[in-house]
Amino acid sequence: MWSSVILLTVFALLTSAQNDFDAIQGCKQYTISRPSYNSPNPYYALDQFQDLQQVEVAGLKIRSIKIAVIGSNDGVIRLSPVEQPYQNTLMDEIVLSGWGNTRNAVRQYVRSSPSRYTRAVILANQLSGGILSPYKPFVFTLSIVNDHLVALSKNGESLPFLQYTDVGVTPKYIGFSNWNAPVSVFYDSILGCKQYTITGPSYKNPNPYFALDEFQNVLDVEVAGLKIRTIRPGVMGSNDGVIRLAPVVEPYQNTLMEEIVLSGWKNTRNAVRHGTSFIHYRGFRCIHYSGTGYNNYRGIHSICSA
Repeated sequence: MWSSVILLTVFALLTSAQNDFDAIQGCKQYTISRPSYNSPNPYYALDQFQDLQQVEVAGLKIRSIKIAVIGSNDGVIRLSPVEQPYQNTLMDEIVLSGWGNTRNAVRQYVRSSPSRYTRAVILANQLSGGILSPYKPFVFTLSIVNDHLVALSKNGESLPFLQYTDVGVTPKYIGFSNWNAPVSVFYDSILGCKQYTITGPSYKNPNPYFALDEFQNVLDVEVAGLKIRTIRPGVMGSNDGVIRLAPVVEPYQNTLMEEIVLSGWKNTRNAVRHGTSFIHYRGFRCIHYSGTGYNNYRGIHSICSA
């Protein structure tokens, strides 16, 4: 069952959060030093972002990225269906803490050139609480649900502070701008990874557990009453990458928990076990199989015992 080496690489870094700038380590930076609201700022394809996280839960397809803005006011984010939105393109514009760092707003409009748009419709307009600062980054998650609901959530919070729906626009590209003050936008984090390597069989050993809420790029969003937490791990090994999820840091006192086996049984099956762990291993009552690897196993089923 065991490979000789299992290496677990976790893209969601553990962090000690020494200062506000830890959250933008490894990010790309786009700085606008002069007013550029009417300038042809570049647009970036969302599906090319390295930190893009995509999940589907209860019929909701959710795409999420992290963004940070430094500036005294008016962090402008534009969402477009095309890379060059200047041919009467219907698109959305989010203004973070404009009007002297006092209000958030969302506009839908038709843009015909970098300096001209028409048919503007206000989709959201609310007090911002002075969220922007020229001295530290304002970090948030931008989530797009089923292509038309857009939610912005502050770093470390799941409920959005700004949310709107626009059935007329399917965002595929994102651009950044400002109004009358310099703005720096940090995006597409390519943070390094923590590495945990297992060189010998350790299934029954007390391997360490890490707190999910201390992962640096964990994405927490809440949409349609669903609280969704996302991280991105990577595994290297010939078979049996085992991931355990527990409610406590030392799950050895009759702890109810889950265990995910990635491509076990000689790289042929995925499985999820739900059960009670005692000391280092006691066993699990229910196992859920799905086929993977070779084509000698098809279908999905569960096996449970009393």
